[in-house]
Amino acid sequence: MSISTIGRYEVERELTQGGMGVIFLAKDPYIQRQVVVKVLMYKHTLDDVYREFFQREAEVIAALEHPCIVPIYDFGWHGQQPYIVMRYMAGGLLDDRLQKG
Repeated sequence: MSISTIGRYEVERELTQGGMGVIFLAKDPYIQRQVVVKVLMYKHTLDDVYREFFQREAEVIAALEHPCIVPIYDFGWHGQQPYIVMRYMAGGLLDDRLQKG
């Protein structure tokens, strides 16, 4: 997927893909910080069930406050594609870090 912006966020590169979404490293041009933007995979954007699940995921995570939970900064729509903006946590994938102990 080649994309330069998602909402107001300037995409720097794709980080990874999962079963439902694609994760990008991006920059918030308003406050000059790096963020992670998760978008629903395009093949799921026309399915109401996936879009509602994705939005509900954002609502549930945003309602949680804990030092071990990555906070959500924003939720929006880029055309038909919903996206979630979260804090960028440098240092690689959690799975890789867990395997190293």
